[in-house]
Amino acid sequence: MANFYCEYCGQKYSSVASLTSNNCSRHPDGSYKGKHAPAL
Repeated sequence: MANFYCEYCGQKYSSVASLTSNNCSRHPDGSYKGKHAPAL
């Protein structure tokens, strides 16, 4: 099973869908003002 990490905070998720459905505490627009982004 693959792991997906947020580009901004490094949090680990088991799917891209679960990653991008949650707000990120370290988003560049402000804390919790945007979704997690998959690290490339």
